[in-house]
Amino acid sequence: MLKVYCSGHGTWVLLDVSRIEAIRNTPDGPVADWHCWCGTKGSLLRGVQPVDRPGPSSAPSHAA
Repeated sequence: MLKVYCSGHGTWVLLDVSRIEAIRNTPDGPVADWHCWCGTKGSLLRGVQPVDRPGPSSAPSHAA
């Protein structure tokens, strides 16, 4: 399970491993790219910090 902040839901959600799109190494540490059940996409840096990503084109943007 992966706990992420979903801007589409406006709250923390639990996702199973089937919702992980990729895990990649960066200079700041590993980043897991995920997609929520609602279609919102995001990235989790080192398992603790949410990083916003644009969602699918059919969903409204949740960028800050």
